[in-house]
Amino acid sequence: MKLNATFGLTGHVRVFEHPPAYAYSRDTYQQARVVHDDHNAIERLGLVYIAQMLLADPLNGGLKYGITQLGVHSGANEVFRADLTDQFTVGGSVTNILYISTLQPALQPVTINGARLYLGQAGAFTTLATANVAAFQKTNLLACTVEWVINLTAG
Repeated sequence: MKLNATFGLTGHVRVFEHPPAYAYSRDTYQQARVVHDDHNAIERLGLVYIAQMLLADPLNGGLKYGITQLGVHSGANEVFRADLTDQFTVGGSVTNILYISTLQPALQPVTINGARLYLGQAGAFTTLATANVAAFQKTNLLACTVEWVINLTAG
C-alpha cells in the first residue's frame, strides 16, 4: 500500500495546578487552574519520529505510540522525568499525561519553564519534542498535571 497524502502534526501543551490532596483522575484533572496553555507546542525535533510512531501498531509493536515518558525542566536542567501517568487516543490525537505529586521533584521549590516528550527503549531515551512553558513555581504545596496532546492531520 502506498500513502499518497501529506500529513502534519500539531501539539498542545497545558499545565494544571492541583491542591495537595488531589489524586490524578482522567475525569477531573482538567478542572484545575491552568498555568500554561500553548496550542503550537511541537518543535521540529522529533516530528518524523512521532509521526512514525503514531502510525505504528501499538498493540503489536508495544511502543505506546512512541511516547513513553514526559519530563519538566528549569532552564536547561531537567528537574523531573517519569513514565507517563496516562495516555489515550481520540481519533487522530494522542493525549499524554504526566501527573507530578506534591513530593515530586525531590528538590523544591523549583521554577518549571519547559517540558519534553521522550521515547524510551532498553534504558536509552530519545527526545521526541520540546516545548517552553510559562514559568511557574512548583512547591510541595501543589501538585500539577502536564497534558501534551499530539494531533495527526491530513494535508
